[in-house]
Amino acid sequence: PLLGYGAPAALWETEILPARMRTYTASLLDGVLQESLLRWVGCGRERLAFCFEADLDLIGGASGEQDEADTTDVCSLFPDPYGRYDFATLQSATGLDTGALATRLWNGVWGGSITNDSFAAIRRGAESKFQPPVVPRAPTRRSPAGRSLLPRRPAGGRWQGSAIYPGSWRLLPEPVAAEDPLEEEERNKDRVRLLLDRYGVLFRELTQRELPAFRWSRLFRSLRLMELSGEVLAGRFFDGIPGPQFASHRAFRQLTRGLPEDAVFWICAVDPASVCGLGLADLRAGLPRRVPSTHLVYRGARLVLESVRNGNQLTFHVPPNDAELTRYLAPIDHLLRRRVNPVRQINVATIQGQPASASPYADALRTAFEVRRDHHNLILLGNS
Repeated sequence: PLLGYGAPAALWETEILPARMRTYTASLLDGVLQESLLRWVGCGRERLAFCFEADLDLIGGASGEQDEADTTDVCSLFPDPYGRYDFATLQSATGLDTGALATRLWNGVWGGSITNDSFAAIRRGAESKFQPPVVPRAPTRRSPAGRSLLPRRPAGGRWQGSAIYPGSWRLLPEPVAAEDPLEEEERNKDRVRLLLDRYGVLFRELTQRELPAFRWSRLFRSLRLMELSGEVLAGRFFDGIPGPQFASHRAFRQLTRGLPEDAVFWICAVDPASVCGLGLADLRAGLPRRVPSTHLVYRGARLVLESVRNGNQLTFHVPPNDAELTRYLAPIDHLLRRRVNPVRQINVATIQGQPASASPYADALRTAFEVRRDHHNLILLGNS
């Protein structure tokens, strides 16, 4: 369901994928990328999407950031346009220093021209906010007479440039342009099917957070044609949404049966499943801002907890004696114990707008976490 969705690169492993798995580890994604035709593709500055190589044409040109000169510049980095090269080999072939090569590689990535067979390169880049790495100069040995000798060889032999950004870099094939309107219409229908797999129900405001190729203005005609053919349903499935709505038959059946009301799940506010920031009047007043540091917990369709600024401000929508209260703290546990970039500690300043240490909800936090009190705040500690 996430195929073709463009999201900030750093959030895929810290927020989006862990919300959908009981235990997420980085090796799972690396394994899928190396053993299948799934690829990660840049779609704007520090943003990327996943798709299969055969579906590159569905998101092709998503970034809109590269002109012909940029493409030529990117291609010149690779001795063979069909080859795969680690960072050290590209550095040797181009003669560029580490910073210059890294800058050009990331520019090619965000323009949708370059990828890597591992997600470890994205992980390493996110650590430095995708800025060129600072490579320490090799220490120089000196003879007893004070004369300089050859630089001391780093531990492990020669400088391993591939350790800066692991994996093999490669050029992505250029998306093939549609040869006629009928072919482009079929592509648009495939885009609609991807969106229906992702959301079940489609409307204009929902597609505004998608890549340009998946926007409402581009796909509305295809939706109407698919409605006429019976592939999708049109109607008023939710109140408070202006304009037409379309649903897959599968989603309609699921909504008719009803959703599990006892299921507890959490999402980041910028998750594709989050309705924060949709711009709908009925939702705007009742939901927090769409920012990465905000998390929401639901029990069925009911919002039970809002966590703002990575747990600094908590607002419960259930009483302190709720039997499931510790289950609602899942995003806090995630922040402290996630496998990728965990938070060392969380400073809970307020609960229900009042000092956290005096809150009746504090007992649940003490039950679930190691807690230290700091004046009116509660400090939740992660793994040492």
